[in-house]
Amino acid sequence: MLTKFRDSVGPSFTHRSELTRTLWFFALALFFVLVATFIDGASDVRLAAAFQRPWPVIANAIPGLLLAWLLLVLSRRALFSFWVATVAYLALAKVNQIKVANLQTPLLPQDISFLRTIDASSMHLFGAYAGSLLVVALGLVALVAITVLLFILEAPLMARGWKGRATPTFLLICALLAFGPVGHVWRHLYGGSYFTVVPWSPLKTSRKSGLLNELGASYLAYRDAGRIPPPSEKEAGELLKRYAGPIRAGMDTVSEEAAHPDIIIIQSEAFFDPSVLNRIERQEVLTRFHVWQARGASGRLHVPTFGGGTIRTEFEVLTGISLRSLPSVDYPYLQLSYTSLRGLVSNLNQHGYDTYSIHANGGGFWNRESNFQALGFKHRVWRDAFSKKAKYEGLYVSDKSMTDQIIDVLDHGKSDAPRFIFAISIENHGPYAAQPGINWADWKALRLPAGLDDKTAYDLRSYLYHLDHVDIELDRLLNHVMASPRPTMVVFYGDHLPSLVPAFEKLGFRDGTNMLQQTVPWLMIGNFGDLGVPNGDIASWMLPGIVLHAAGVNDDVFLTLKRMLPRDLANLTHSPWIKDESLAPKQEKLLSQLTQIDRLRLEGDFVNLAGLVTDGDGASVRVTGSVLGSYITPDFQVGGVGNTFAVNSPLFAKIDVVGSATELTIQARLQGPNQVVLREAGTQLNLDGIASVNLDLRDGRPLTPGWYQLCVLLNGTQVKSYRVQITGAASPRVTTAARE
Repeated sequence: MLTKFRDSVGPSFTHRSELTRTLWFFALALFFVLVATFIDGASDVRLAAAFQRPWPVIANAIPGLLLAWLLLVLSRRALFSFWVATVAYLALAKVNQIKVANLQTPLLPQDISFLRTIDASSMHLFGAYAGSLLVVALGLVALVAITVLLFILEAPLMARGWKGRATPTFLLICALLAFGPVGHVWRHLYGGSYFTVVPWSPLKTSRKSGLLNELGASYLAYRDAGRIPPPSEKEAGELLKRYAGPIRAGMDTVSEEAAHPDIIIIQSEAFFDPSVLNRIERQEVLTRFHVWQARGASGRLHVPTFGGGTIRTEFEVLTGISLRSLPSVDYPYLQLSYTSLRGLVSNLNQHGYDTYSIHANGGGFWNRESNFQALGFKHRVWRDAFSKKAKYEGLYVSDKSMTDQIIDVLDHGKSDAPRFIFAISIENHGPYAAQPGINWADWKALRLPAGLDDKTAYDLRSYLYHLDHVDIELDRLLNHVMASPRPTMVVFYGDHLPSLVPAFEKLGFRDGTNMLQQTVPWLMIGNFGDLGVPNGDIASWMLPGIVLHAAGVNDDVFLTLKRMLPRDLANLTHSPWIKDESLAPKQEKLLSQLTQIDRLRLEGDFVNLAGLVTDGDGASVRVTGSVLGSYITPDFQVGGVGNTFAVNSPLFAKIDVVGSATELTIQARLQGPNQVVLREAGTQLNLDGIASVNLDLRDGRPLTPGWYQLCVLLNGTQVKSYRVQITGAASPRVTTAARE
């Protein structure tokens, strides 16, 4: 029946002339170009502008025309093909609108990385920005129904079989080869010759030249995203030589037997001080936070993002690597893939810390689970591990529940080892329009500046409501820490400003700069005396070295260097879409050298230069790293570095040393209770520079579940030791018998 209806209402072109079919296709193509200009709305992609400058309009529509052409070849239906292309443009425009409103950044080719991490957590978070999920679901059902009906009802434009589609297929292949990402036409058309491209601002490119033009230009500019150019050891070495003296003086002499402090770092979602805005007074917001600021070290933290992109700040804090050194990397956890990432966590693991991450979202979001394993977190607590009593405030788990989780780890840790907790809050995450289950009396009681429209006022009030909870919970945690007998330090900072663009534009900032140049606060405070940390501006990549030094456990050359660099470099960490002012030649050279340092560290090659940082005469020897590991392949290749192992793990000790010595004896001992040596291995070598030694610890007395000490000796003198745990569970790795 549908076929008869289609034949009665739909024109059948199957037996019409080639000219008629071609004219019908071009008529639809022209109509699509007009619709695309209406959907986009960029200043140069309008009908009025098309008569003077047609190329921006045409280039912006070409991807959709190619999509419609491809669908036509596959389906033989013209209306259906252009309908799907139009819906695709509408969907891209809507997603782009949401992203720009919240992050002040348009869609980028790199955003496709998110498709690899779609799960329930990401659907929940991103779905909140789309509005009512019921409305969205009904809209999708309607679109699918219309699309299916159109496919059924529309008469084919060409005869069945490939013979009837030979000509359009051949022409399509030619067009795709020319316009595809590898074709020269694409590079020429979207390289900026035919429409305006602002290299440092995709947002300006999008608003001026259109979303699809911006995506094409951004692809060409960032098509090597995630690829790290080979670093220059020579250039990096120049910087290390210049700072060798300060680094030697600034590195901590770490005693592993000392009672290292517990360290808590809280990365607070979208935390900033609203009193930096005009017409919001300091005494009206964050009253508890301001009191703690006066008691500890604090200042402004320069972060590499705005309104979102939490992992950009997070990556810099956990690794010490500046994303400025990796300009093609927008989403480090998605675009970079490493089985091991040295930084804050691995350093603390070497000093016997129990390392925890806590986050009330799924581990698949942002690909955190995989990356936190690479960073070295031994315990990773995600939303499903929170208590069933976890309280929601608005759309997300409350800061109160996160604080409960932190206090539980502090008070009921699995061992007496010092603890490192990295907690990521989520309560204050946008969007701020929907606020289910909040205390509306408290929400309404918040005072706002006059003159804000209803939506802007609603969003700002919602943000301030959750910000007050941040203030309350930080105060609760700090009071708990101050009453604790264990030495503990707390570090607190915001990952970026919230996505409150209309409020920022309406109120403005007291310092006169725009929202993309703003900083977030940082705070560092301990319960065991002055931390010796100066107040002031720092960058997020400086923070890990400062934290470790305050705890007295920073013997890492890379992080010590980052701590000792001039603090005025912090100003160069900001949203990636801000164009830097011209730099002095001396500063440009320093930044270039830092770029090489960061890339060497990321690729694991920085250790090759650590020998440049030795004691004055270069004759002494320093252990720069010592870890216990477990072989993980039948050939017993190195792997499984950590602090927790099964009873049947085939163990080895990996020791990194730098300096100069002849017949240097290096030993590793695994000691049990009462300093009883259960496993021991050693070797002798001549050292001139740097060496990495693996000592086999498989043979020896059998191990039982419990805590052990790994000790490293140079020429019979103990220079390092830290605690490791042997668990009762059998290891999934190969056993010693497998080697035989």
